[in-house]
Amino acid sequence: MNWKRLITLSLLVLTLQGIHTRAIGGVQYEDLDAEQARNRGLRYLNGKGVALSPKKAIYWLEIAAQKGDAISMTQLGNIYLGNRYVKRDKARAFSYFKSSADTGYPMGQFYLGRCYLTGYGCTKDYALAVQNFQLAATTGFNPAQVILGVCYMNGYGVKKDYNAAKSLCELALDTPDNTPITTYNSLTDSYRGDAYGLLGYIYYSGKGVEKDLRKAFKMYKKGAALNNVVSLYYLAQMYEKGESVSINEKKAFKYYQKSATRGFPKAMVKIGGLYYRGDYVTKDSQTAFEWFEKASNKRYPPGVYHLGLCYMSGQGTSKDPTKGYSLFLTAAKKGESRAQYALSQCLLKGEGCDKDVDQAYIWLRKAAKKKNKDAVKYLDENPKGL
Repeated sequence: MNWKRLITLSLLVLTLQGIHTRAIGGVQYEDLDAEQARNRGLRYLNGKGVALSPKKAIYWLEIAAQKGDAISMTQLGNIYLGNRYVKRDKARAFSYFKSSADTGYPMGQFYLGRCYLTGYGCTKDYALAVQNFQLAATTGFNPAQVILGVCYMNGYGVKKDYNAAKSLCELALDTPDNTPITTYNSLTDSYRGDAYGLLGYIYYSGKGVEKDLRKAFKMYKKGAALNNVVSLYYLAQMYEKGESVSINEKKAFKYYQKSATRGFPKAMVKIGGLYYRGDYVTKDSQTAFEWFEKASNKRYPPGVYHLGLCYMSGQGTSKDPTKGYSLFLTAAKKGESRAQYALSQCLLKGEGCDKDVDQAYIWLRKAAKKKNKDAVKYLDENPKGL
């Protein structure tokens, strides 16, 4: 036997196997440029023309990112931002967004701004958030224009300026879609809906403009058509109150329910209240409890408070004053004045907790400071706690 030849053949086989392990589908990653690697990754991510494989998608996207592809960096940031394909990793998502933004890529700047706005994977910094939104907005990237408008509306990193907020939202709606790749079209639709919702609020409240309910209704209706939860909620409210439109309880309930179903906690509490009282629908304490619980699960203070009421009264669930008190306390700490007043009454009576008059008056004063009518009345009638 020719051992020398056998060894040579074995080494050749091992070399070929090594090349194969660095390739997927028979293509070595060294042979693909950044765009080709990214497209391959996106196909695996979306299951287009190949079997869906998040693992292979990440593999190819990381190769594209290493070659300097900003789109892949942003896509990887979103993968680690979510919790679908891999375990959520806030720091890694932030790192990918920053790398993308550093190349001058608008979508990377947009997502980096969102990280700074929310403190996701980094220390919250409104100034840096606005800086990145401005960079992306100047390129015509619609979502950045809208979220920059939100910053001006709320004074995040900039002085409150309702006119600037209005102008930015109008610009976003007038600017042709500049979303870099088609996989983000839903992002643009979402922020167009936000723009209509924000404009509706500006016209409804008269912030920086003359109050105009007709324009507000028009903006909310357009936002609702894009399933914007805020637009759906306030469109429902206008139908309920008959503002710039005839009162229509059926439509009001329909839009409240759509908003709630799509996750808007304020609408969840509203729907819960309608079922709790039997307004527009048959009274149903169990359904009311379920909606309050959903809002509470989103850590929405009014939802937590209403869930506390259910446990205190045994409406839609077993009566549990201890749990009711705990929920009141949670909502009260978040500044919900009704919960602060309810908490004071629990402490005064020892309901669901130990009786503590001093603590009760602390919460009464906090609620009164927020102009809670029940708290103000109680303190007027019992100024010394007698």
